[in-house]
Amino acid sequence: MTSLDRPKLVVTLLSSLYFGDVILHPTKWRLLDSFNLLVHEAGHPLFGFFGEFMGFAGGTLMQLLVPIAFLVSFYRQGQPFSSSLMLFWLGQSLINVSIYAGDAVAMELPLFGAGDRIHDWNWMLGELNLLGATPVIAGAARLLGMLSIILGCLCCLRLAGLKLPVNSSAPTSTRTISQRSRQGRTFRR
Repeated sequence: MTSLDRPKLVVTLLSSLYFGDVILHPTKWRLLDSFNLLVHEAGHPLFGFFGEFMGFAGGTLMQLLVPIAFLVSFYRQGQPFSSSLMLFWLGQSLINVSIYAGDAVAMELPLFGAGDRIHDWNWMLGELNLLGATPVIAGAARLLGMLSIILGCLCCLRLAGLKLPVNSSAPTSTRTISQRSRQGRTFRR
């Protein structure tokens, strides 16, 4: 029997409370949002080398790629708990993207920077002739963000040693494929 890792459980519960609040109150500004904004803005010039469209998309891409890069890095280093925590961050970034994308038509959000400021999502969706799909795109990003946060919570709870309930009505089998094939059942590819 696996014992609970209390520090991991505490980190998971605190993260779940923080990011659960992100789900419930997505427009509330948080400290992590400031960092996400810096990452987002850094993406514009970095991806701008690949053309105008990529320059506009680069902010959102960077905002999503940075938590994914940390997730992959932690996973490759054999740190599954830290990797799972990055799902929380990715989820918040996706929810931030949903808010920004959802503002593509109304353009009511304050924009960062000086001079003529262009709304990334208004410009991108306009170029793709998808401004009418704004609610669907924003809704999909929000859903993916919520799922990422929930998955992060479940993975962290499991890695902290908490046994998660399973569907007891699902059929289970302890026999392996080789045991089944010895009983005359063959599996073909």
